[in-house]
Amino acid sequence: MTGQSQHTDAFRRATDAVQMTDLEHMLLQPADMPPDLAGFVVAREGELDNETMAEHGFPGQTEESIGEAGRISGYLREISRELEEEPESGLIVSAGMVAHLFRDGEAVERWIDDTFLHEFVGNAGRVLDSGHELLHAEEVPVSGFHGKAAGVFAVHDVPVGVIGSTIVDFALGRLLGVAFVVALGSSEHLSTARDLGLRMERRFVSVALGGY
Repeated sequence: MTGQSQHTDAFRRATDAVQMTDLEHMLLQPADMPPDLAGFVVAREGELDNETMAEHGFPGQTEESIGEAGRISGYLREISRELEEEPESGLIVSAGMVAHLFRDGEAVERWIDDTFLHEFVGNAGRVLDSGHELLHAEEVPVSGFHGKAAGVFAVHDVPVGVIGSTIVDFALGRLLGVAFVVALGSSEHLSTARDLGLRMERRFVSVALGGY
């Protein structure tokens, strides 16, 4: 077994002891964000339970189906910037992080494939339960994470206009990390989303090993 594999297995085992109360501490504060997100402030945060996930999720998802997929709960933190009167297309306007806690690591990896990738790409062109139209969605490559990771670039039609969301999901034991960046127009920001995800992963490891 390589040193990388040994470290990854140790991190996975450490997540077995993670509790709901740890999730809040696994998310970054504005001062720890990538340079492209400097100056952003916390817009909202709080527990993200399965009922709320279903309300804002893809068509057909229910609190029960999400629980059956192995998800226990999660914690969300979103940050945003103060907008100018006429912001330019491509400008990053918000970003966010979610730490999800699952029953086990296998459930996390299934979620990345079956829910994150399959549901996003499969619902392109549809109006979601939130009322937003998902105009486009495609998988984008990500690398550098300890375990399974995947990325999606999606374009939404929302009341304020068209926005582009770049989302990175990564697995660490029974934790699922989600990092997302939202910009005006159909603009992809994969490098920023990936940077945010990698910073989150390091934070996950630190907290799982007992360090706040």
